Amino acid sequence: MTSFIIKAHEDRPVHPTWAADDAECAFCRIIRGELGASKVYETDKVIAILDILPLRRGHTLVIPKAHIPKLSDLPPELAGAVGEAVSKVANALTQALENSGLNVVCNQEYAQAVPHVHFHIIPAPKFGSSHGVESTDEAVGGKAPLTHREMVTLEGQARLGELDEDEAKELLDFRTLLTVKILPLVSSSHPSMAPAPPTRREVLLLAVLFFILLFSSGPASRVPLALLQDEQTHSPQRTTSNTSLADRFVPRPLDTRLTWGSSPPPETTIVAHVPGWTVFDKLYIYKGIVYIVTDHPSSIPDVRFIYSKALDIQPGDEAEAERLPTDEDIQVISTKAAKKLFGTTSARTIDDVTFLVNDPPQFITHYYHWSAELWYGFWRTYSSLDPSIPESGNTTLPPLRRILFNHLDNHHWRDYASMNQWVLRSSFPSVSLEFIDDWRDRAELGKPFVFERVVVADRSAAMLSFNYARYQRTAGAAFALPGSMSWWQPIRNNVVSFAGVDPNVGSGTSSRPVITYISRQNWGRRMLIPADHEKLVRELYKLRDEYGYEVNVVEAENMSRLEQIRLAARTTIMMGVHGNGLTSLLWMNPNPRSTVMEFFFPQGFAHDYEYTTRALGMVHFGFWNSDYFTSPGLPTPQYVEGFQGNSIPIDGEAVARLCVHRLSLNEEVDD
Repeated sequence: MTSFIIKAHEDRPVHPTWAADDAECAFCRIIRGELGASKVYETDKVIAILDILPLRRGHTLVIPKAHIPKLSDLPPELAGAVGEAVSKVANALTQALENSGLNVVCNQEYAQAVPHVHFHIIPAPKFGSSHGVESTDEAVGGKAPLTHREMVTLEGQARLGELDEDEAKELLDFRTLLTVKILPLVSSSHPSMAPAPPTRREVLLLAVLFFILLFSSGPASRVPLALLQDEQTHSPQRTTSNTSLADRFVPRPLDTRLTWGSSPPPETTIVAHVPGWTVFDKLYIYKGIVYIVTDHPSSIPDVRFIYSKALDIQPGDEAEAERLPTDEDIQVISTKAAKKLFGTTSARTIDDVTFLVNDPPQFITHYYHWSAELWYGFWRTYSSLDPSIPESGNTTLPPLRRILFNHLDNHHWRDYASMNQWVLRSSFPSVSLEFIDDWRDRAELGKPFVFERVVVADRSAAMLSFNYARYQRTAGAAFALPGSMSWWQPIRNNVVSFAGVDPNVGSGTSSRPVITYISRQNWGRRMLIPADHEKLVRELYKLRDEYGYEVNVVEAENMSRLEQIRLAARTTIMMGVHGNGLTSLLWMNPNPRSTVMEFFFPQGFAHDYEYTTRALGMVHFGFWNSDYFTSPGLPTPQYVEGFQGNSIPIDGEAVARLCVHRLSLNEEVDD
């Protein structure tokens, strides 16, 4: 960084005490992850970051990861890697800023503020543009710094004095431009890059921390008090969805295009795939048809495992064949064919993460099918991109931006109990919804559009999977992807916290157990024999009196959404006749005692809630009166006579004994 030297200490040598070792070096600390930085490029040997106090918009530093103070000591293999990085970043900056003028500077000792080799890539001024030439201020200080520490301190003061709100806004604008234009050009060089736009206050605070707290021994009064008030801690290692209001309103370029000029369009990338669930980068749509653009068609799965005509699901081979896609629905084409077809040099970008639901409304307006199939499968697919989600539910995944239903209107996604709305709005409060008319709007414009990243769900395609054949659950296909044991926690925690419940409630094995029996006795369908219901209730209350368990006997239809979710979040054992009432098991907190008990008519069985329970890491028991079973000893699914009837038997004493057995696991765990 040279602005302070140029302004106040031109031609003055640095004091010979200039020195720093690896442990103190600010760049080494950034490389080790101890300090935050805005990465734009990274390999195993080199990193490139935005200068925290840029001389001009786009000012970037290219730094070897090895701690080498002097350019003259840089080994040839590192010099080659640094040179390659300088070239790539320069090319990206040139294209992003539409400015071929650059200054590339590397100082050695003299004017070198950080004793670690680094190249400055500084976009040149564009005369007559809105950015112009930076203004000059009065020199700071009256003499040359006697030590390296003093030089860095004064350098920081000089640049901090210049970083007013307009410049801070310009920096934020460039960060947005960076994510739209620069990163797509260089991100293929390293898979770990995932920068997140900081707020203006974060930029200023980090500047102060970098130049004052790390290097300066001067008084704390040099730091403006306003920068230190009401700040939250942000980890540079993990991006969360809890961005500030300012972040969400960072101005974006109006020109939201993916441009390829005279070159072919960029290829579509499949990031993750199982039948019915696919994550794409750069998936194109044009005149209502989906286009996978690739010059390697053999790498693309058969499109029937990706997409369908989205017709209602009807039984039989003929109905299945009718649902298969044709060229009117989806095509795999080469980049050359795409360039000719689109007839343009760019496509309009549908930015961030989109969830494209290529399904008819047949099953969507149902709480179970929405939450435990569609939402369940979507998140299991998307969360495979962060297979290290911890129990806390923290994730590196950016939040969902929109859901696009291309075969239904906005009157056909809500369920009668209004649970779909609750789950959606509490999972991602800012998500927007688009429907068939929006899909048609884009198709009728006759221009290509490209999804930045899209998760495509297709029920018909998922039904072709092996896991669907095993479990009859479309979401089951997604579990062939890698994933964390705590994959569902980000969604579960958002939903229960929206209900005013601490996400940690229900965890562990030492708290008072909560048993919840969801009764259907006044529902009129799928009910227990009345005498068996009454005996079950008596046995559960005996457990309350003898063991001190909390026992709740409830009817979901008589509870508000808030009450249902709050109770489910606290529940240790949930039980009831098979059916929609058990969907609330989604909000239980998995732990060694967490259990779901489902009552079936003898010899009847369905995987609906068994698979959903097990996929969350909890234990499921199915009951045939006094007999019970659990995975892997499951019966064959079948809908016997009486399966949906009102004379389902249950042995209350057997249920109570199993409750005691499951809840005594805390003693085994403690031992």
